[in-house]
Amino acid sequence: MGTKRIGHARIRSLINKNQNQLQTRYQKVVTTSDAAKTLTAADSGALVILAQATASRVLTLPSVAAGLTFEICAGADGDAGSGAWVITPSDTDTLDGVVIGRTGTGVVINAADTLTADATIKMGDRVLLSCDGTTWFTTALVNDAGDWTVAG
Repeated sequence: MGTKRIGHARIRSLINKNQNQLQTRYQKVVTTSDAAKTLTAADSGALVILAQATASRVLTLPSVAAGLTFEICAGADGDAGSGAWVITPSDTDTLDGVVIGRTGTGVVINAADTLTADATIKMGDRVLLSCDGTTWFTTALVNDAGDWTVAG
């Protein structure tokens, strides 16, 4: 059996390659404020945290494009004095999916224009959105499906 020598430069290259593969990949976070928010295609893959609304506010999705994804999460419990959150796509009739609640019955989303969370949503309520280029496939995992309504 023979021996093989590996140079210092090759060892450094292999170590750097392994370090790059092991780096943690952080998810982009988009936070909302007391104003309406319009997401862009550049925000795709982001975790969107909904602040407690003091008045009804609109979160607008970008135009449909294959591969866009968003995870929307309520960052605080709502209360009677809070406003509603309205999630709306830029293109009409493009929301399809379901709202699944821990309590209450589910809500079917079929060719909808808006998904609205009323003032009593709970922290951690989540809406997962994925787009195939024509439709926003929507799965909402929430505390009470009765807090969410669909229009369109």
